[in-house]
Amino acid sequence: MQHDLTPLNAESRIEVVPVSGKIGNHYRMMWVKKAEMGNMGTPVLVLADGKIIGLLLLEGGLKFGTDFVIIVSDPAAPTSRYKRLSKLILHLCCTETVLAMMNERTMWEHTGFTTRVLTNNPVSMKYRGLFDLVKREDFEQGNYKYKLIYQSKALFPDVETALAAWLKKDGKIVE
Repeated sequence: MQHDLTPLNAESRIEVVPVSGKIGNHYRMMWVKKAEMGNMGTPVLVLADGKIIGLLLLEGGLKFGTDFVIIVSDPAAPTSRYKRLSKLILHLCCTETVLAMMNERTMWEHTGFTTRVLTNNPVSMKYRGLFDLVKREDFEQGNYKYKLIYQSKALFPDVETALAAWLKKDGKIVE
């Protein structure tokens, strides 16, 4: 498989760009098996050096009675040379930059991020390290055994710091 994304490094230009619901749904439908068309939240494309590497679908917490921004969906581009690209999308999400963007868009003062995971495993490795598991429930519906609720531990000050942290721990290229 050929990859056109140049290797990421500390100088890579990262952008988080709010887009229309139509564009957000387009990428969700391409990248997420269980995706359904919907109009929930703010779709945000994540770009590295001008190339789309992921999508965040974020919803303000006010309508759910929480001061956390809800991560509805966070897919990474499936054609990547990085095994843990999805972890980069989460690193970039958990920044003061994205939180400030969501606070401005929703006119609500959020303090962090939260997400719900339906899985057959008692924990999700994808969120480990960046998020705390705050609730685990048995969930015997469909093909899933557990419903997990995660909340962000801390936020990176900006996308550059988040990228540097990901490069140090998870940014290994798979040949």
